[in-house]
Amino acid sequence: MADAKRSAWEEWGQVDPLWAIVTEGGKEFGNWDLSDFFASGKASIDSLWSTATSNGIPGNHRIGLDFGCGVGRLTGPLGEHLDRVVGLDISPTMIDLANRYNGERSNLIFQVHEGDTLSAFPDGHFDAVCSLLVLQHLPSHESISNYIREFVRVLAPDGVLMMQLPDFVPEVTIHPGLRSRLRPRTRIAETLHSLGVSPSFLYRALGWKPEMTMRALTKDRVLALIDEMGATLVWSSEASIDASGVSNVFYLATR
Repeated sequence: MADAKRSAWEEWGQVDPLWAIVTEGGKEFGNWDLSDFFASGKASIDSLWSTATSNGIPGNHRIGLDFGCGVGRLTGPLGEHLDRVVGLDISPTMIDLANRYNGERSNLIFQVHEGDTLSAFPDGHFDAVCSLLVLQHLPSHESISNYIREFVRVLAPDGVLMMQLPDFVPEVTIHPGLRSRLRPRTRIAETLHSLGVSPSFLYRALGWKPEMTMRALTKDRVLALIDEMGATLVWSSEASIDASGVSNVFYLATR
């Protein structure tokens, strides 16, 4: 994964890790309530797990993967259904927070993800693979596609892949008048950032934000990748459009 992407998410881990993970309106600048934040993760996992089990998957409940685990919002709820869960994230600060917030859960293992693949894990290793609100932030459409292939590769027979990905991301437009007002402040913040000024100070004092790119894959493309790897789609949601106009689809697949 590109060094710039790793650096941006490490900075998000320092300035506002909860909002970076779930960018809900009004929760920016540290306004997420910790219990509400983790309750949202449990609700997501419980809903997807219920749909999966109604379709007879996963066949075993030994080990799962939470890819892009952040501070463990989904890892803990997954650990209620599986004997052991590995949480991977590219940000060391996110991993430190995941260990802090989930320290009492002995069946959760959090690791910094260093590579561009899941080559550390053999084929068919995980009974469950989960990645929500993550793939959209990868550096390219090809890297998204490659990770979907990797998810299927490391999925055990009769395992469950739980995945979310936008199928449409609107182009961001800024009114010319607003752009002209923001430009001097943005230049100042970027200059201070390049000089090593604390990201936390820039975030709160100047509204500067680390990079957070958004990408989408069409549903047809996702289904083609699942089929290419010999997996089977079990269920997919209707597209739901969030407040920013991003259209999201959830997928359950098995092999």
